[in-house]
Amino acid sequence: MDVAAMRTLFRDITGIRLASALSDAKITELLDRAHTTIGLAAEWSFHELQDQPAVTVASTPTVSVSGVYRFDTVQHQGGAFLAQITARQYDMWPSSRKAEGKPYAWSVRGGQQLRLHPTPDAVYNLVVNGWSEPGTLSADTDTPDWPDADLHPAVPFEAASQWLEIEGDDQDRVVWIRAQAEVWFRLMFRRYNPELASLSPSRMAQIVNNEGMPPIRTPMMSMGGGEQ
Repeated sequence: MDVAAMRTLFRDITGIRLASALSDAKITELLDRAHTTIGLAAEWSFHELQDQPAVTVASTPTVSVSGVYRFDTVQHQGGAFLAQITARQYDMWPSSRKAEGKPYAWSVRGGQQLRLHPTPDAVYNLVVNGWSEPGTLSADTDTPDWPDADLHPAVPFEAASQWLEIEGDDQDRVVWIRAQAEVWFRLMFRRYNPELASLSPSRMAQIVNNEGMPPIRTPMMSMGGGEQ
């Protein structure tokens, strides 16, 4: 289902037929927002990136990894995994552990950057696993990131529920359409993240609304400072 078809379904769901009431451009914007909401709500298998290369620079603490939006693991190529820590934990390290050397820990710098600990003293080849960010829906021929077209209606249902909630539409209708959006969301979990399909409906609703942190499969490893 492409953007043009999703706009039609959005109008069917909301009953908003006239472009003067809601333009095609605005609906496309709402679809893109809903697509992003869904895409960032969990670590979807269709966004998973494996074995992304990254090369350090001597005396430079950060390294950029193209395409990775959320990081999972960092490993020396053919060698050991680096431990994930927080910036606060690194701040608590004694100065003797902060001298340049072979990195054995990492934290998120922001964007597509990692902060390596300690700062690399040479060039090291790393392998990174993680997840990409959602794609953009703008052209009429664009389609959602997930491959199964039977689950593409999740986007217009999520977009419709968001829009009607914002507009203060009839509460019973808002509740019904939100429930339909959650059904699509649950189906997506069963298809693409079956290990998380047992989440309660209330937790799924929180995730759909971007309330709280999405499920994270990789626990944070503590090094030298306890939990943050």
